[in-house]
Amino acid sequence: MAKRGLPRYPDSVQIVANQPQQPQPSSETRRASGSNEIVLPISLQEYEQRSRDPADFHRLLLQQFEAHPELFPREFQDDGYQLKDIVTSAKMGIRIRRITVGFGEKAHNYRVLPCDILPHMCGTTEDVADVLFLRKFNVPFWALERIFPRDANYYFRVEQRMGKSSIVGALHGPRGELPTDLCCDEKHSKHLGDKVFITTTVGGGCVLGAHLCEAADAQSLAEGYGVVREEMAKSNPDHTVRSINTDGFAATTAALRMVFGAGVILITCILHLYIALRDGAKKKHAEVFREIADKLWDAYAAPAKEIFTQRWKDLMTWCSENHQRIPERLATKLANADKNKLPAYEAWYDCEQAHRVSSALDREMGSLDRRLFAMRYLHGHWESSNLMVRAWAHLHNFAPWNPRAAKVHGAECPAERLTGNRYRKDWLENFRVASSLQGYRCHP
Repeated sequence: MAKRGLPRYPDSVQIVANQPQQPQPSSETRRASGSNEIVLPISLQEYEQRSRDPADFHRLLLQQFEAHPELFPREFQDDGYQLKDIVTSAKMGIRIRRITVGFGEKAHNYRVLPCDILPHMCGTTEDVADVLFLRKFNVPFWALERIFPRDANYYFRVEQRMGKSSIVGALHGPRGELPTDLCCDEKHSKHLGDKVFITTTVGGGCVLGAHLCEAADAQSLAEGYGVVREEMAKSNPDHTVRSINTDGFAATTAALRMVFGAGVILITCILHLYIALRDGAKKKHAEVFREIADKLWDAYAAPAKEIFTQRWKDLMTWCSENHQRIPERLATKLANADKNKLPAYEAWYDCEQAHRVSSALDREMGSLDRRLFAMRYLHGHWESSNLMVRAWAHLHNFAPWNPRAAKVHGAECPAERLTGNRYRKDWLENFRVASSLQGYRCHP
């Protein structure tokens, strides 16, 4: 359908030109700012050169779609697109091309941007890449103001805007393969002096979710973990979670069942039982604790479920025979574990690719704990605090590793190790491209 003088396009993408103006969607169906931005892995200089000529801009879009279809909305291929108009940014004076994807009620307008421009046209990635890298190490904003030219509030707002992007969607990658085996737990913190909980989800060495919750009951935690499930559905509707490792807290287990369904395998971390026994044993009970621990780890090392079950029964029998030596506190913890958690310990043998202990989550929570302690926990508005937590997750996933760690892992950051892909050499430009459409590639 190309006009004379324009290149011929593959049948996989429809380009419709000279169509009558279609009615615009109402404000009720209009999506949040940022989810309508297609970010391409090109520089501003190349963008300005190729956006001048409509034919060349068509070629640019098709080249990028062929190389990186995950950066575009799913309707781009199915419903076609057309160039809409050019808008000039009042902040930066840059001419931005807009396109319309789909027609009628399904039509949506998208801005096409280069990767070195920040959201809301508030600057370039070169202005803040080093600042945000230092935020990974919890350098306060007032200290950054002394070193860099902009004020602390500017850097604060830039970090907050990172939190608006989908955490899971930014990890979609070219293959769209998300981790199927997860670890979930709540980080206890404070907001304006009141106790709050951060539902944290990790998988594949990356943070997949971090959401602020007011309470630790099943309903509140389900809302927090539901954000991860929703982002997974919008990133890859066909993705299913196979297993989740938890600490065995009843509300956490109930919340995960509500969110991920009865089909997911829930595994309780046996390391938590060991830590509880260790912390509950006083010095005068050190010898009996070592005996219990040896038998516990012997059961943990069992190569099959039947052997584990038998060794666990042997441990319970030994505890019964030596009840006079075992302090009541330890005996109670072992009895509760035998009564309530044994099936969840055994569940790992049904999915040995899953996380058996929560060490993968504990490592990431250590980083979050240092951030919360450095800022003396959460202050200000609730939504602002939640965005800070989400921005921490993005920084953890995309900010560069120590060069030695990067050499060991064969990747520059956790996100690259998970997806096997890196769009740009600069880490912040790589994040901007990975979070194209704010990571929400499927819209209701």
